[in-house]
Amino acid sequence: MEYISKKDINLNEAIRLSEKTFESTIYVSDSKVYKMYKKLKFYRRMVYLCQKEPKALLLSKSSSSQIVKSDAIILGKRVIEGIRMDYIENSRTLYEFSRVYNDLAKYLIVGNNASKGLKEIHKDPLDIVVSDLNFFNILFDEELNTYYVDSDSYEVSGYPATSDSKQFIQYCDERGLRENTSQKSDRFLFMFEFLSNIFGTNIQSVPTYRYDKLAEQVASLKNMRVYFKKIKKSEKIPNVPHVCDLIDKSDFSKQIEYRLPIINCKTTPALKELTR
Repeated sequence: MEYISKKDINLNEAIRLSEKTFESTIYVSDSKVYKMYKKLKFYRRMVYLCQKEPKALLLSKSSSSQIVKSDAIILGKRVIEGIRMDYIENSRTLYEFSRVYNDLAKYLIVGNNASKGLKEIHKDPLDIVVSDLNFFNILFDEELNTYYVDSDSYEVSGYPATSDSKQFIQYCDERGLRENTSQKSDRFLFMFEFLSNIFGTNIQSVPTYRYDKLAEQVASLKNMRVYFKKIKKSEKIPNVPHVCDLIDKSDFSKQIEYRLPIINCKTTPALKELTR
């Protein structure tokens, strides 16, 4: 791990990828991503910012091949100011998949790859919980490889997560639950996001008849039907498997007569320019 002084980097000519993120501003320069943390007032406690450095050091040794790891820590006068990592060329977020490939069979492939990545993360000896698992923070490239970014916000080896899932909080609030994030919630959130992306809306709003109609063509959705119903009707967080354990690979070569909805998510012009 390299250490860099903030005064030795110049981001004036860098492309800014984020505008309104909660804890950081992200730049790209010379095939590197610089994640620069915002002022301390954005953190509930100073310790959360201080823990970014030991987490980055731990994650640099992670056994997960899909986590995009830091290769440098950027220091200011007192504390960590940011981290640096490789930029994934020609990548988009999973929310943008239908804008690039409107092909459900391909989406099942990329979802299978990403779910395998999550399963690998959960097997890591570092005892990782992604916590804020959303498809903005999972990228795919032209070969349908997948990558997990924003790992400095994860729960790692007892260091707490610094970002929570809005979907998880909302789901719990609707049911009067008070649950901490865990690997169980990671699996639940992945399936929730995966199915919501297919139907273009919160999966809880999808009627069973609509789900079943598409499941007639897609064996993977038949395999997930029982968990779809649990997500809709359960009064607690359902314990679901990793999506990759339910994917039927015969779907990968099918011509599925279904157009993926375009997800209304905001992407900066800079990111579009860089990636497609």
